Amino acid sequence: MNTSGKILISLSLLLLTGLMLSARDSQNDTIRVAYGEYQIDRGLKMIVSNTDIKAYTDLSNYTSLYIQFEAGSIYAFRTIPSGLKTGGSYLVTTDNESYDLFFTELPLIQVQTDYYIGDEPKVPATFIISDSTETFTSFMGIERRGGISQGYPKKSYDLELWKDESGLDTLNKSLLSMRNDDDWLLIAMWNEPMRLRNAVSHELWLKIHTLYYQEKEPKAVPGIHTRYAELFLNEEYKGIYLLTEQVDRKQLKLKKFIEDNSRIRGQLSKAIYWGDAVTYDAAPAFNNANRIWSGFEMKYPKNEEITDWTELHKLVNLVVNGSDDEFLRDILSLFNIENAVDYFLFLNIFRGTDNRGKNIYLSRYDDDEPFINIPWDLDGTWGMLWNGSRVNITDDIFSNGMFDRLMNLDNDFFNIMLRDRWNTLRENEFDKLRLMAMFEEKYNLLHINGVYNREKIKWGDNSLDLQNMFYLNTWLTERLIFLDDYFPPLVTENANTTRKNTYLLYPNPANDYLIIRKRNFDTEYYEIFNMMGRLIKSGKLSDQETTLKLEEIPSGIYILKILDKNQNPGSTLKFIKK
Repeated sequence: MNTSGKILISLSLLLLTGLMLSARDSQNDTIRVAYGEYQIDRGLKMIVSNTDIKAYTDLSNYTSLYIQFEAGSIYAFRTIPSGLKTGGSYLVTTDNESYDLFFTELPLIQVQTDYYIGDEPKVPATFIISDSTETFTSFMGIERRGGISQGYPKKSYDLELWKDESGLDTLNKSLLSMRNDDDWLLIAMWNEPMRLRNAVSHELWLKIHTLYYQEKEPKAVPGIHTRYAELFLNEEYKGIYLLTEQVDRKQLKLKKFIEDNSRIRGQLSKAIYWGDAVTYDAAPAFNNANRIWSGFEMKYPKNEEITDWTELHKLVNLVVNGSDDEFLRDILSLFNIENAVDYFLFLNIFRGTDNRGKNIYLSRYDDDEPFINIPWDLDGTWGMLWNGSRVNITDDIFSNGMFDRLMNLDNDFFNIMLRDRWNTLRENEFDKLRLMAMFEEKYNLLHINGVYNREKIKWGDNSLDLQNMFYLNTWLTERLIFLDDYFPPLVTENANTTRKNTYLLYPNPANDYLIIRKRNFDTEYYEIFNMMGRLIKSGKLSDQETTLKLEEIPSGIYILKILDKNQNPGSTLKFIKK
């Protein structure tokens, strides 16, 4: 064939190819996926993409369908579905290779590194995250995190965003509508049978608890936010993860250390093992040359700034060794009572087997401010142990040395606060239907997006227990029945022994007012004395409920004496004015 004939045939082929592409484009039968919106695991023959597929929900008129990732190969759908949906699996082929294609609405995270990822230090890597709003890329450092969890097949990771591959300068970025920061965690949830408990528990804490200094620091958060994302590491699918914020000075808006006069100001310590101090069983001596003391590890101030355990030791020592009068006098200045109430109820509604001492952060906003609890590692909860096995126990109370002392105070104010707060939460965030709705919302999110299928493909059928939702529902029902019976009698029983079930003082501690409620209708009298025995205030109790104004009374501990109608001494009670 002469040259002109070959040129003619070539032009005809080009024209035919152009017509075919034009015809395909005209009916839009090629899904084009942008950079970051997909990842391919060639070992598992799996493709996961979170590209928008709303335009392909009705494919009834299509005779062919293709998908192209960036400018790469075009994959053909083996069969044309009636429509595309998230969570579904579609067989696609290219170059005689077949892949299972999944569409998800969840964010995709891609990490690429040439280095082995160990416990520490962080090694250089690249980071890509895409969701419905943007695709973000960055240099980063990555290391494994956790203790026992490092031995699980599915690893958790600690991430730090960098401005360049040297890692000398970090990069702050808001990810998935969470805080603007460089430090992030990827939690594997290997020991959670449905990958739900950590996410629900952290969300519940943020719903029920407000920092006592929130008005001073509107941007402070009393815990962490979490977001689901699917992870590929070196083009290998790793499954569903929780991308989370860190518990640190920035999250809690703690006051910065002042080097010039060595003011510690804000403090943060993490309970990393079961030492005597973390459970308030003993207050051993400390050494400021060490960043670890009796189960606590100091996180802030930083090591290069100062290490000083004095204030935390003062709190633990008060709980362990203080007299009743000393404990009642000082506990409110050393620990925020509202935080103690919320954390105790939080700990017990989900029966946190690993969270009554270990896996708690103790935080202090500033000098002369009380400590508070911040929860952490909430996987061994809601009827499960930290190792992922069931513990079907619903009829016990989790406590520690500090909670025990607070509940055994002779003025009963902590128990009254527990009861009142429990009743309030049971009508709201602790309502059974609301709690189950939180689990169901997250379960549906993972199920609809096909996450459980991909977890099984990657990690095997035994890595999940999807029947656990029925177990959770039954466990929670029994747990709430027990706790509903526990908290109100907790007050009533103590009232029978300490006040003969005749008088009730609340709120206690009080701010601007104190309410005295009595069972009888007799006219009686009251006298308020300070701890030095000086009469501060007196008056008549003519109704079953009397409100006493306390604005003019200084903060402190006071004795309330009740006198009968002939002004003969009767009951004696204590209360605290904050």
